Amino acid sequence: MRCPLARAYRLLSVLALLAFFVVTPAPPVLAATFTVNSTDDDPDASPGNGVCQTAGGQCTLRAAIQEVNALTPGPHTIVFNIPTASPGYNSSGYWVIRPASALPAITVGNVTIDGRTQPVGNPGWTHPRIVLDGSLITGGANGLTITSSGNTIRRLTIQNFVTSSFDLTGTTGSGIFIRDSTNNRVHGCYLGTTPDGSSAARNHFAGVRVQNASNTIIGNPTAGTGPDIDTAGDNALGNLIAGNGQTLLTTAANVYLTASAYASGGGNVIRGNLIGTNLAGTAKIAGDSGNQRYGVQLDKYLDDTIIDANVIAGHDATSSSYGIYMYGQNVDGTDSPLDTVITGNVIGTTKGGTSTTRVPNSVGIYIGGAHNTRIGGATLAERNIIAGNGATSPNGHGVQLRSRAVFNTTIQGNYIGLNANGASFGRSGTDSLGNLGPVSYTHLTLPTIYSV
Repeated sequence: MRCPLARAYRLLSVLALLAFFVVTPAPPVLAATFTVNSTDDDPDASPGNGVCQTAGGQCTLRAAIQEVNALTPGPHTIVFNIPTASPGYNSSGYWVIRPASALPAITVGNVTIDGRTQPVGNPGWTHPRIVLDGSLITGGANGLTITSSGNTIRRLTIQNFVTSSFDLTGTTGSGIFIRDSTNNRVHGCYLGTTPDGSSAARNHFAGVRVQNASNTIIGNPTAGTGPDIDTAGDNALGNLIAGNGQTLLTTAANVYLTASAYASGGGNVIRGNLIGTNLAGTAKIAGDSGNQRYGVQLDKYLDDTIIDANVIAGHDATSSSYGIYMYGQNVDGTDSPLDTVITGNVIGTTKGGTSTTRVPNSVGIYIGGAHNTRIGGATLAERNIIAGNGATSPNGHGVQLRSRAVFNTTIQGNYIGLNANGASFGRSGTDSLGNLGPVSYTHLTLPTIYSV
């Protein structure tokens, strides 16, 4: 007869062995919220302890980023509740945060920085209430740098961030720099302007720079949705991106995209923004320092970029200041943008496209290297209004394709030289004011032009 005690021991041994191999489930991610209550720039006293608090007992934006970076990926939120007694408060109704050095990059992922949460200081102020200003930083810096995925930046003004004197590639000097990540969003921001959106307060490289990042949404996620930054207040999804760039950097732009491989630069969307204009979309952003280079620049190794339902106007500081500029580095086009779709934009005139007021880009769309680009389409919503471009005749093309590295371009259903109602812009002597130059193509593969 077997001993019951021995059998019990064997059972306990089996249970112990099973327990050894059982994997303990990971603890659930706890969403954290950090409330910025100061415009100061002091660091967190003890990063990683879960409490946003400087040595002085406040929560600054720098301290909040330090704390959120110590967590596992969110969802986490940085909100604002800064009193009007703060030294950074302007009685017009906004608070200015002036970092003394570059803020930490957002490295943890799934973080929302939400300027809409700041309580109203002056009911008459209808613009973003949190302003991030780089004017105290002596070296190069970006306003916000994002190196993780799934983050959202909402309702901030970001201005006056400069490039380092030794930075010729533009890794500094952007309002928002998104790199090596995916699924980030920028909504409802003023990038490169004064707090009221009336004048340029440029970031020296770009309003938004996207590098080796995919599925970024700058503006509205809904197809065909035009600019709302001037009308929707805190609910705006589109952005005002204007006044950025400088002539010393030939790659500077209001919006700049690039990648080092097609696999890391796909599916980015630029939609429903005012790019280069004032807040009303009726004129170039005021201030001689603004819009020194390009509206939207697509550099190399980009795939499936969508540029949709924006106003892109007022880029005329030089003869090579373009509304949209696409250009890879290799003359044979092996690194040029692929499968770009440009639809529903107003390029060179006012928001809505119904006026005959010129807000010119030196050239509306310039393509020096690209494959399978579609400009316009078969539907009304896809029609681009490309009119009012050109600073000096005859260099004012609505669309210019120039290079043997341009392949399979389709131009369909656009109004080129006319407003949205089909009206002419008139003439100045022998020059059409619709665009000072014609549609131009100088390359080996002719585009497919259905109608213009």
